[in-house]
Amino acid sequence: MSILYPRIATTTIDIFRPGMIYEANMIFYHPDYDNYDNSNDIALLKTQFKMSFNQYVSPISLSNEPLAFNETCEIAGWGKEHFDGTSFSSELRITEMTMMDTQECRLIFDDGNVLLGKDQFCARSDMGGACRGDEGGAFVRRDPSDVLLGLISTNFCTLDNLPTAFVDVYLHREWISSTTGIQFP
Repeated sequence: MSILYPRIATTTIDIFRPGMIYEANMIFYHPDYDNYDNSNDIALLKTQFKMSFNQYVSPISLSNEPLAFNETCEIAGWGKEHFDGTSFSSELRITEMTMMDTQECRLIFDDGNVLLGKDQFCARSDMGGACRGDEGGAFVRRDPSDVLLGLISTNFCTLDNLPTAFVDVYLHREWISSTTGIQFP
């Protein structure tokens, strides 16, 4: 039985017209992932071949500091467009979201009997949020440069004015460094 690894498509807006595609050949799951509360819901992919960088494709920086709540950032994905939808978006959709108070978010999710991990934070937007198919997508600060703050964690749809839960990437820098060998400032 062969393992199907994810593929990474760079410079892609229309999923049916992908840019350069890189096959992953290794997945590193966080060893302390907890399915109960989604703690440590993070993994790393290693591509089979080295990625080519140019003016359109470049590595993203990780934050050097803890999150600042009420900050507005962007998410992007090809997830479902509606909670009860059967199809995924064919074009990349981008939404601005604002980080919210973690305790307020926990109360909202507790009402739905959903637990948040200790390494998770939330953001929301009047324009919607993440849905199935967006998991693993980036929560990015664009100004002054692109910085990865979080990864979409929850595997349910939050388009109905509910918050989206994210893994706080800053809290996983040590694991990322020990797994990849990349040193951070």
